[in-house]
Amino acid sequence: MLLSIQDLRVAFRMGKGVRAEAVKGVSFDIPENTTVALVGESGSGKSVTAMSVLNLLPDNAERQGRILWQGRDLLQASLTELQALRGKEIACVFQDPMSSLNPVFDVGQQLTEPLMKHLGLSRRQALARAEELLGEVGIPEPKRRLASYPHEMSGGQQQRVMIAMALSCEPRLLIADEPTTALDVTIQRQILELLGKLKTQHRMSVLFISHDLGLVGEIADQVVVMRNGIIREQGPVARIFEAPQDDYTRALLRDVKGLRLGIPKEYFAQSGIDPEVEKAVGKAVRILERQGATLTEITLPHTQYAVAVYYLIAPAEASSNLARYDGVKYGYRHPHETDLRELYEITRSEGFGAEVKRRIMLGTYALSAGYYDAYYRKASQVRTLIRQDFEEAFTSCDLIVTPTAPTPPFCLGEKLNNPLQMYLSDIFTIPANLAGLPGISLPCGFSARGLPVGLQIIGNLFAEEKIIRGAYCLEQNSDWHFAKPSLA
Repeated sequence: MLLSIQDLRVAFRMGKGVRAEAVKGVSFDIPENTTVALVGESGSGKSVTAMSVLNLLPDNAERQGRILWQGRDLLQASLTELQALRGKEIACVFQDPMSSLNPVFDVGQQLTEPLMKHLGLSRRQALARAEELLGEVGIPEPKRRLASYPHEMSGGQQQRVMIAMALSCEPRLLIADEPTTALDVTIQRQILELLGKLKTQHRMSVLFISHDLGLVGEIADQVVVMRNGIIREQGPVARIFEAPQDDYTRALLRDVKGLRLGIPKEYFAQSGIDPEVEKAVGKAVRILERQGATLTEITLPHTQYAVAVYYLIAPAEASSNLARYDGVKYGYRHPHETDLRELYEITRSEGFGAEVKRRIMLGTYALSAGYYDAYYRKASQVRTLIRQDFEEAFTSCDLIVTPTAPTPPFCLGEKLNNPLQMYLSDIFTIPANLAGLPGISLPCGFSARGLPVGLQIIGNLFAEEKIIRGAYCLEQNSDWHFAKPSLA
């Protein structure tokens, strides 16, 4: 057995004698050349369980039980012994590549470090191997990309870099902690296909952590279902999906019978929605209705203010957070400055694109003296009204179904000279984000030009189970998630 977790218990010391138990007696095995999926909602303990393997937990964590790596108990291993394992025999790919990659170092530096440390390669050999790895994970122009910084790459490219780093030392186990969550649907598919190919190519095992049952069904050999820190069910993926034994697993897999779907009239009648989008979303909604869901019209009257509110609050936060990118401690630095003022001005002028500069200026203006009350405070007050709209809506429905965007995708670069039109494309997804609500977007058809159309399902606080039920039901009764748009 490659890895065996036996009666693992993890608690966190919270101060004043208080302990919070996150994992409560978890046991499962990972055989050689096998993908085991650890599934559960947010807070179920799945990530804590996985991070316990290499003790990638905060200092206030307490672990008990046994974690046997080829018969050796990692709970008894020293920090030096664990560091020797990290990256070499057991590697990790985390959920958010931007926060995992170091913004100060270019991709080449970050890829070569484990190669030189664990494999003893020279810098020249490590650079050559790093270039091979970038090509292996599908990054174009790998040699040029070695000199790129993380912020110069897309989210999908950043995650591919993380996968390349994880595979650099040919690990026997890859821990993938929700590696596609931060990516759009098309890129998710590419990353899953890449992981499947690399698993076979490198003959490694994978511990795949996810809350998405659709992904699990495609990639896993074994499934472990967790909730509230305990394992509710485990077994081969076919058996779990076809004949689940536990009530919680059945709840995750069951259909949408009895669910009330709210259809907000503002998202259709008053939004200027493209007819092709409305038709595709309507078709998807009818599929859910045929599977037993009931439809009810709801109203979200402050939707019309959502874009304005978001583009006051978000730029305000961006202007504050991006102040750290000054060329001194963080991010890109202009190489030929003559004094500190010039360093700031040239570094930030060259390092930020037009859209980032626009948001920084807008956010700084909204937070400036004399304008804070008129803009930022007012936007925060309207944000509360938007949240209250959702609270009222969920008294009469379980899920809210909307388009993801009012129009099919526009061409690359088409809206660069019209940022307002580009911002308005977010009108359907912004309200849920402002209200702090969970949601999921999934494909539901194509326009006449072959461009993808998305459906959004929004749930109430802590209603992820219902969201997953709705999304899974739609996927099981359609094939849009297998179709790919034409790139011609």
